[in-house]
Amino acid sequence: LPRRRVHLDYVEVPVMFTIKDWLDEDGFYKVHFMAGLAYGRLFRSEVEFFPVVEDQTELFQKNDLSLAAGASYFLSEHFGFSARYTRSLIPLFDISKNGSSYKQDLWGYFLSFEAVYLF
Repeated sequence: LPRRRVHLDYVEVPVMFTIKDWLDEDGFYKVHFMAGLAYGRLFRSEVEFFPVVEDQTELFQKNDLSLAAGASYFLSEHFGFSARYTRSLIPLFDISKNGSSYKQDLWGYFLSFEAVYLF
C-alpha cells in the first residue's frame, strides 16, 4: 500500500457565543465558555505519495463548516488561557465523490490551545 503525507493549510473564521461565570472580587469573570460555528477555506494542499501515484490535491473540499466549543480561564482581568475543540460538519475529502484509493473519508477535527490577552 502506498504511504501518504497530507498537508492542508486552512484559514478559519470562528463565530463564537460566550457565557461568562465565576465573578472575581476584582470585578472580572474568571471562566468563559464558548460555542459556535467556524468557516474555513483551504488555500493550499499538498499530498506526497510513496511511491508516487496520481495527484489528488484538487480533490479536497475548498470550504469547511465546523462546530467549535471551548473554555477559557483568566488569571487576571486581561490574561488567561483557552482550549477549544473544532469538528468539521462536512468531510474534507469524500471518497464517494472522488473515487480514490483512500479507504475512508477525511474529516477535520483538532484541539487549539492559546494564551489570551484582553485589552
